[in-house]
Amino acid sequence: DLPMGSLIASANRVGNGFEVRDCTIGPNRSRGILVKASDGIISGNRLFDNWGQAIKLAPEHSWLEAGSGSNVTISDNTITGCRDAAIAVYANGGNGETAPSGAHNDIVILGNTIRNSTNPAIAVTSTRGLKFYGNAIEQPNNNGLVPWILSQFGRQEDSEREVYMENVDSVTGAPATKLEQWR
Repeated sequence: DLPMGSLIASANRVGNGFEVRDCTIGPNRSRGILVKASDGIISGNRLFDNWGQAIKLAPEHSWLEAGSGSNVTISDNTITGCRDAAIAVYANGGNGETAPSGAHNDIVILGNTIRNSTNPAIAVTSTRGLKFYGNAIEQPNNNGLVPWILSQFGRQEDSEREVYMENVDSVTGAPATKLEQWR
């Protein structure tokens, strides 16, 4: 028995085992790369002028789309001019609240360069086992923030925070910026 509002998805039908490599994506009115799968690699891509998140790994209950990620590597991408979090790995429950740690597992965010994009440049929630190192955040620019995202990823509490984390356990590495920026 599942409570009302539960979302069920077949793990065999969400695109596990994917690779997105060496692509150029943008400009785009929404997201650049949207993933709801596991056992994948997003590497060596160039994303520019995305109005939504450039790389997004997240289930979307409001669209009835499930799929959290495990064993996903996001590495060596260059993201420029993103108007939301350039890299966003997160999960909200059907109630809209941030999901607990473990919705995503074993995520690697490594060697990405983010330029002239809004803060936070990287947002991670609901993750157990995060390897996070070697990412460069250059010339953050909050001028492109659109009103409907101002309440996301701690922007109202600290608009200068370059890295946002909530409900993240077992982190290896450190953000490109100060540890105080982690929530």
